Amino acid sequence: MARGAADKRTTISSIGIGYSYDEDLLEAVSRGGGGNSHFAENGDEAGAHLAGEVDGLLEQVIQAASLIVRPTGDVSGVKLFNDLPVSEIEGGFMVELGELVSEEKRKLLFEIEVPDIATLGLAQVCELELHWVETETMEGKTVTLPVNVNVVPGDEAAGRIANPEVTTELTFQTAQRNKREASDALARGDRSEAQRLWQDSRHQLGSLDRHGMSGKQIREIDEELQMVDRIESSSEHDINMARKHSQADFHRKNRKRGRESRGDQ
Repeated sequence: MARGAADKRTTISSIGIGYSYDEDLLEAVSRGGGGNSHFAENGDEAGAHLAGEVDGLLEQVIQAASLIVRPTGDVSGVKLFNDLPVSEIEGGFMVELGELVSEEKRKLLFEIEVPDIATLGLAQVCELELHWVETETMEGKTVTLPVNVNVVPGDEAAGRIANPEVTTELTFQTAQRNKREASDALARGDRSEAQRLWQDSRHQLGSLDRHGMSGKQIREIDEELQMVDRIESSSEHDINMARKHSQADFHRKNRKRGRESRGDQ
């Protein structure tokens, strides 16, 4: 039902209050509805989340944003790390982004399996087609961007250094995936598996080279490490609360990645 509403440009968000609600159900509803999933320990927190949703409506400048990904015939696969609604279409797939507010930046992370290419120089491996509706005019817009790789000899390619911004984002998104899988492990009663995933996140986040990172990126990494510690600590005495913190944080950081709150702008 939520997905059907989203198809008609009605966004659905959810706020779970206290510890007795079904976090899996509410997360699924907000995911299908293209909205946000919040966890509030009390009424004051719920009110703050509701106010944030209203602010988002007032600042909304784009509706029904979607990204079509069309790989070339040689590409064997494209993997999306963000947990967003995806629909298969002819020649590729469509990622539903929902609404965007003024000056919002959204981060998406893709992994493209590029085959061996014999010809040196630029080669197109994918095409991105961004669609959106401007809220003020209700006019539809489209922008198409090619994704190219620069094919070089093997010895030159071996000396390339990975883009630190992409490496950091990959590590961050892997931590989100671990958070989700740890929550599922807790639901099965397998706390040892959850601890293994939390430890893996700590190791990967702690191993990042912070040289050249912006202050915001460093704060994000530190906050993520603190959140992993908080979730693990709460799981020692209340698995239900740990899962709620974990699911809400995963949803916010994985699906709305790059969105800044009013206090961060």
